[in-house]
Amino acid sequence: MKKHYGALWSALKDTFYSSTGTHLSFAIESLTSPGFEMNEIHRDAVSLLQRLVKQDISFLGFVVDDTRINTVFDTIYRYPQYKEMPDPSKLEVLVISQILSVSAKASVQSCNIIFEAIFFRLMNTLGIVEKTSTGDVVQNGNSTVSTRLYHGGLHLCIELLAASKDLILGFEECSPTSGCANSWCSMVKSFSVPLIQVFTSAVCRSNDDSVVDVYLGGECLWLLNRYITILWFLPSFLNTELGLQFFLGYHVLIPII
Repeated sequence: MKKHYGALWSALKDTFYSSTGTHLSFAIESLTSPGFEMNEIHRDAVSLLQRLVKQDISFLGFVVDDTRINTVFDTIYRYPQYKEMPDPSKLEVLVISQILSVSAKASVQSCNIIFEAIFFRLMNTLGIVEKTSTGDVVQNGNSTVSTRLYHGGLHLCIELLAASKDLILGFEECSPTSGCANSWCSMVKSFSVPLIQVFTSAVCRSNDDSVVDVYLGGECLWLLNRYITILWFLPSFLNTELGLQFFLGYHVLIPII
């Protein structure tokens, strides 16, 4: 079976693209839809991808190493505003975001792999991190004053936060030695304050694209607040070192939220 993984992933990826409908949006319309029409073939592709990742985590390697996964950030940079994107670019951002979201939902392990592969690139897209002259990745203290909000980046952030949010309940099964402290959750925690600042700046925008900014920023804020709320009521998580860090950080986040 494994020898066919490459061909299977290629066919599955093509199905995601070809079965996507013509309603392409990650703005207000997405409040009641996944951003595009999903026919039966598309739903089957979503189900198959998640089953494959659950059954064999090695299949995820074909996903994170795919050239389209890597080039989607170039597309996001090229078209900061949703209205600027031609339909093929909208399709790319929406489909790749969904593929990453579906893969992350499969398990805590798959979520870790997805976050490790793209989270810092996403933070760079949002202006939260930058590379130093030595190649190190550091937080950008001026992220809140950025004049360029990348709608594609905010949409991808929504997809990843929504996908991983429900997995927080999986911490009930995490043992102290299971490696949960080095997970996607710790990444979100580490950038929670600058994320909230960037999302808040989107909500407070007042320009021609403010409706899109407000929706995307507001959705991100709501999802991040859900993280904090769920973790707050999860004793098995609060008893860990990472849980204590979230508890202490919550007092910092309350005034911002």
